[in-house]
Amino acid sequence: MKKIILLCLFLLPFILHAQQTLKGIVIDAQGHPLDAVTITLSQQNKNIASAFADSGKFVLIKVNNGSYTLSATLVGYKSIIRTIEVPKDSLKIVMQPDSKQLKEATK
Repeated sequence: MKKIILLCLFLLPFILHAQQTLKGIVIDAQGHPLDAVTITLSQQNKNIASAFADSGKFVLIKVNNGSYTLSATLVGYKSIIRTIEVPKDSLKIVMQPDSKQLKEATK
């Protein structure tokens, strides 16, 4: 039993090494960090990881190497969808304001 536990402890770093942490920042056109941006990472139409930007910064954990679709959405800004390759050191996402105006609510 001790040998199995030791073997598992020895192999654990190699198993965890295959997974990456993807960090990034989301800013507006003027360079100001954006809060509450929803960041979603998907592969073959399956959501792999998601996060909310806090003061513009986000972290996606347990991401394997490969090609992914990254989307960033926030009310009042144009959504961004782009293809990325992991491993990647970091991402910088610049969001543009959406010029659509909401109609006035009437009774």
